[in-house]
Amino acid sequence: MTAYLLAYWAYLSYSLTDSLDWGKAAFLALSTFMPHLILSLLLLDIERLRPLALSHGIDITISRCKI
Repeated sequence: MTAYLLAYWAYLSYSLTDSLDWGKAAFLALSTFMPHLILSLLLLDIERLRPLALSHGIDITISRCKI
């Protein structure tokens, strides 16, 4: 159900006028949501491992800026 909704929302977000092609909608969902998900998980992992890096003398700082 979640995959269906993500594909459908991705299809609607691109305002495509042709008939609904589920393969194209799934690719749009994958290319839209997957990079954000992977980056968020990577940043969470870095934050979780920050104390370990500090104990070895490595200071990791993550700053976000809105562009």
